[in-house]
Amino acid sequence: MKMQEKIDIAIRYMNGVSQREGRDWISPTEIGRVINGGHSSVGSPVCKEMVKQKLVTRNKKGHYKIFRPFGDITS
Repeated sequence: MKMQEKIDIAIRYMNGVSQREGRDWISPTEIGRVINGGHSSVGSPVCKEMVKQKLVTRNKKGHYKIFRPFGDITS
């Protein structure tokens, strides 16, 4: 699976968790599980690439959330 495919899966998952559970911060382990049943060794490279592309932001605990520079704008 290509990196962009993994990123797409991760972003969809993160949006879903945010909408369903009201939880924004996601661990690399969760991302790894969603991508292919892996763990943080699978999720971390994807998360780092998403940070590089400015799609997500990282907190001090090493969790990630979708980067929304203008807040949550819904219409």
